[in-house]
Amino acid sequence: MADKENLASWRVLLAAGMGNFLDGYDLTIVGVVMIVLKPLWHLSPEGLSLLGGSAVAGSLCGAPLGGFISDRFGRKSIFLLDIVGFVGGALLCGLASGIWMLALFRFILGLAIGADYPLSSTYLAECAPAETRGRFMSLSLGFWMAGAIVSALVGFVLLGLGPYSWRWMFVSGAIPGVIVLALRAKLPESPLWKKVKSTSRLQSPWKDPNRGGSIRLWAFVCLPRFCLDLTGYALHIYLPLLLLGLGLRDTHASVFGNAAFLSIFVFGWAINLIFIDRIGRLRLQIVGFFGDAIGLGIVGFAALSGQPSMAVTVVGLVLYQIANFAGPGITSWMLPVEVFPTELRGAAQGISTAFAHAGGVLVAIILPLSVHHFGVGRTLLLLSVAALVGALLSIFLGVETAKVRLD
Repeated sequence: MADKENLASWRVLLAAGMGNFLDGYDLTIVGVVMIVLKPLWHLSPEGLSLLGGSAVAGSLCGAPLGGFISDRFGRKSIFLLDIVGFVGGALLCGLASGIWMLALFRFILGLAIGADYPLSSTYLAECAPAETRGRFMSLSLGFWMAGAIVSALVGFVLLGLGPYSWRWMFVSGAIPGVIVLALRAKLPESPLWKKVKSTSRLQSPWKDPNRGGSIRLWAFVCLPRFCLDLTGYALHIYLPLLLLGLGLRDTHASVFGNAAFLSIFVFGWAINLIFIDRIGRLRLQIVGFFGDAIGLGIVGFAALSGQPSMAVTVVGLVLYQIANFAGPGITSWMLPVEVFPTELRGAAQGISTAFAHAGGVLVAIILPLSVHHFGVGRTLLLLSVAALVGALLSIFLGVETAKVRLD
């Protein structure tokens, strides 16, 4: 029986993790697409902002919607539908004939990605053992970076197809989407959600101060995550372009450098896996945010006086990536589903994700404009300040949830 339960837990981990894989794949492939489309379509900074922010804007809308639906009708209710939306959106993006059409299709695809965020995390949290829940969720989010790395490598290979390679880059996302559909087809409904829904509650959790959460708790799961995505989306969407501004003049070198940067996550992820259930989420989040701020600050200060040396760029970006995935890049995704009860878990993750993606939309819009008007150095220093604010918010608002049993 124990072996069967263990196998079921790993099946859930794979099915949930592959949803994160799709998000990481799509977010990173668009960074490579921009390198191709910028000269091909003569995109202005405003056009790059539209392309970079449209899917994130869709995700911002899709996340709370998916969260509320999963709390009301069950985790599996749109567990498959959102992946169908992703596959369809990826195919449509490959057929776009202009920036506005592409932005619309990217928004539709983003709706599907956003809806999957609360579904994957709540489903996994409710199926994983309390003692190792942190490690299971950390493993799941590792799939996000796996998707990002694979898409960076796929983008590097597809660049050789010429000016229309960007179409194949988008369409390639449909392949892992179909695999996720197959993985999720036979999953059961969350047992914890079924148990809670079968129990009569006299009062809505939104009206119950003991279950609905305080303003402090809502601020804790939303505001640091907003700061996180200001920095995270800036690098994962625009890093190939930023690397061109930091000294890598060749397109292929920039895309390869992006893939190398993404791969560094494994060191931070390993730290998280080791300590997440030992010392808890909060300490890792605080230390990680400080590391993010220092890493971005190193490169930003060096870029103020001209093109920084490659050694300085590498040190700063490596420090950022390790710190980010040892801490807030993973912990801020876990906390909403551990802080709130089952009746609100999907909605809490959806609202938290919406705040995070609001930061992503903001940075997707302003970063090309900021680099254009103020330069790479000042832009990176602003992102460093955002990471510092995330650390301070975590210190003053944070609570620990390691090994707490979910209800």
